[in-house]
Amino acid sequence: DGRLIDQTTGRDIAVVEPESGIGAISDSFFSYDNSAVAIVYSYHTRILDARSGEQRALLCETLNGASGGAFSADGKYLIDVMPIDTDTEHVAVWDTATGAIIARVPIVRGSTWDIDISADAQLIAISTQRGVSSIYRLTP
Repeated sequence: DGRLIDQTTGRDIAVVEPESGIGAISDSFFSYDNSAVAIVYSYHTRILDARSGEQRALLCETLNGASGGAFSADGKYLIDVMPIDTDTEHVAVWDTATGAIIARVPIVRGSTWDIDISADAQLIAISTQRGVSSIYRLTP
């Protein structure tokens, strides 16, 4: 399980456990302003309010969940890596309010080293294990 703990009191804000139907927890990361935390499960990503533990959104993944990730500075978008099949994965950009994927970049599965999204959510950066870094523009 995962725990959000109040640093002042040492008490649990939330205890995040694996859930039936969405799989085991594989990753987690905070928004830039620390107001939200993304909990990545085998098949979904839950976005929780970091202060209360309440669920803000549930993003539906495909196949075997996601890995890595980052929020845009304003928290409106989340980027992660989603396996699609045995050879391909997508770097996906999600709208955290609607749960819709607004952009996908296909890459060779297992080649991603790191990903990030710009503060204005207009660019994404993908670095691969082959030593290549690419920047993609999300808006015209």
